[in-house]
Amino acid sequence: MGIFDGVRETLRIALISQIYRWKSISVYRTQFVFQIIYSAAGPLVTYFFISVIYTATRGIPGWSFYQLLFLSSLVGLASPLVSYVATPSNVLKSLRRGTLDTLLLRPYSAFTAMMSNYGDPTAGLAALDASVLTLYAALHLQIGATEAAMFLVMLILGVLLLAIFSLLLVTLFYKIFRSGGTFQSMLNTMFNYGQYPLSIYGFPGTLLLTLVIPIGFATYVPAELLTGAIKPAGFLALAAIAIALMLIFHQIIRAKLKGYTSAMG
Repeated sequence: MGIFDGVRETLRIALISQIYRWKSISVYRTQFVFQIIYSAAGPLVTYFFISVIYTATRGIPGWSFYQLLFLSSLVGLASPLVSYVATPSNVLKSLRRGTLDTLLLRPYSAFTAMMSNYGDPTAGLAALDASVLTLYAALHLQIGATEAAMFLVMLILGVLLLAIFSLLLVTLFYKIFRSGGTFQSMLNTMFNYGQYPLSIYGFPGTLLLTLVIPIGFATYVPAELLTGAIKPAGFLALAAIAIALMLIFHQIIRAKLKGYTSAMG
């Protein structure tokens, strides 16, 4: 019961902080508009890249143009969503510089502090732009109501799982990493692998990118659910695994942060 109470409290405080994040970037309206335009470049590049692949080659066997476009755009959607929830590079800097120390004085856990204070609001704009391309690709697929519902649930679970996994890496290895940029580059590499069907990496690669590095839960699995490749029974099993991993990662982070007192300690 304590585990679920902790997760629920973390999500509650994190959601309350959202309105303040959006206010921080929307107060300067001209800059806000330019940020939207700038973040739209990513989905456009994705569209033209997939178009070139299917124009010059036969594409990836078993995947149509719009299916692959959907998967690739989904990566462009999930990646900023993870940063929006909690930007690992910002957490890393805070741990190394000691700014997390001030948050430890607040009446909630260090994990909750990280989830509530280190999200990147501008990543939300990138997610909004990416969602347009994702919706465009989805409209060209035959999607049932059941598949759409399973997709949305798994996407939410996958993004939260990947965000918590990223925070797990930060808390385990923050003394090793010397810059947030290096860590962010590693995360970007992870997402690059998720732009294509995990089946092309073979069974070992698929396991690696789902159970060890859970990138597949935020990209490949939701895409397969939407296209009907994974049935409801498989969805329930994968959702249970995602929730179990999320709770395990959460407990490891909390245990690790209990030993954190100060950047000087």
